[in-house]
Amino acid sequence: MKIEDPSNINNLPNLESLDFKTPKLATVNEPRIDEIETLQVVFHGTSLELNIKNIGSFDDGLICMDIYIEVLTEMKKNIADIHVNVVKNKDGTCRANTNVKNKNREMKRLGRTLWELSLQLIQKLADKWNIPIMHEVSKAPDPRWRNNKWDELFTPLLVKHEYSSKGEDSWEKIYLPQK
Repeated sequence: MKIEDPSNINNLPNLESLDFKTPKLATVNEPRIDEIETLQVVFHGTSLELNIKNIGSFDDGLICMDIYIEVLTEMKKNIADIHVNVVKNKDGTCRANTNVKNKNREMKRLGRTLWELSLQLIQKLADKWNIPIMHEVSKAPDPRWRNNKWDELFTPLLVKHEYSSKGEDSWEKIYLPQK
């Protein structure tokens, strides 16, 4: 949905409550997926554009999905992005990783909100494939942050979403199918 009139901001979905559609999966009959979708959303009263790119491949029983979500301002400036990578191995096991960047310090919670939305995508894929997906989180602080900033921001989210610590700098959670 493109917004021609800024007064239509009240008609936009809120980023925090956005419900992503289940990404299309690569299959033996369609081994390459390359989709792009654009959504207009509101985050803390600001209109933003989400460019969502889904790239999938199927090769000899291995399925790989890369979902990139880029957040742009009305002036088309990239202020945040997230990469969700999900791999279904030949043996049926499935792993997910995420990498989020908030490039605009004025948009508090934007990166964490994107990360929480990525969990929704991981759950939808577990449901679609009907298999558990192990999501692994590794501590990756912005080099500009003071020592414990990452812990202050992300540890409460990991606890909220019931991730288990695997050591000082890594956590995991298994997303079970909810069909």
